[in-house]
Amino acid sequence: MADWKSSYKEDREKVSYGGVGTLKLKPVVNSAGQPIAEDAKVARMRFLSDSTGVKSYWVHTKPQLSRLGKRFTKDFYCKNLNEGLQCGDCEADDFPKRKLYFYVYVRDILHVRQDNDKKWLPVEYYGDNYFVEPVNMSMLLITGVGRGGQTEDKFLMWDKRFGTLCDRNYDWARDGLALNTHYDLTPEMESSEEDAAITEARKTLQPLEDVVGKMISKPNDKKETDTDDVDGEGVMNGYGSIEEELFG
Repeated sequence: MADWKSSYKEDREKVSYGGVGTLKLKPVVNSAGQPIAEDAKVARMRFLSDSTGVKSYWVHTKPQLSRLGKRFTKDFYCKNLNEGLQCGDCEADDFPKRKLYFYVYVRDILHVRQDNDKKWLPVEYYGDNYFVEPVNMSMLLITGVGRGGQTEDKFLMWDKRFGTLCDRNYDWARDGLALNTHYDLTPEMESSEEDAAITEARKTLQPLEDVVGKMISKPNDKKETDTDDVDGEGVMNGYGSIEEELFG
C-alpha cells in the first residue's frame, strides 16, 4: 500500500476533470483485480454539494482493460434514459443504472490494514480498531442508487430531516465485498460550522455538472485517459453535460 501523501497527490494530479480525485473505499484485490478482503471502511467527510446541486445520470457500466493489462470499469452515457433518444446499448439489452455525484470534503479514511510505511495512526471507531489515513481534500463521491433505491434514500432522508446536507459531518461507510457490498451514510446529530479549509476548498470547485460531464463517455467519444477502477465504483472520462437534479 502506497504512502498516503503520494497516493492521493498522484490521484489528484492524474485526473483531468476539475483537479479533484474520486472517493473510493477500496478493498484488497488479487492480481486479477478481484476483491478478496476489506480495507478502506469509512470516509469521514462533509458535503460540499447541497441538495439542489446533486447530479444524477443513467449510465452503462462496462468492463475494460487498461494498456497495462489491468481491469477496470468505464461508464457510458445512456441517451435513452437521460434524453429519451435512441441508445445502442439499451437496444443491445445492456440495462443502465443511475449514479449520483456529490462534491465532498474528505477529512480522513479509516482502514482495516496499516499502510506499508506505518504512517497511519491507530484509532478506535465504535469499538473496532482502524488506521487513519489523513486526506483533507475535496473529492467526488460517486455511488449507485442501491438496490431498490436504498442508498439514494439515505441521502434524501437526511436532507429532508436537516434541510441541507452541508451543515454537519458525515461518515460514509462500506461493508462487504463485490455484489454483497453495502454503503451507509451516518450524520453527526449536531450541526457545526465548517472550518476555514473547507470554505476555501469550496471556492476552488468547478461546476459539478461540467466535471461529471468530462467523466462519462458519450457514444463515439474518442478521448482516452483511462483511470483504473478495479472495484467498479468510479467512472472514467469522456464528455456528457445533460444533468438531472436528484432533489426536486
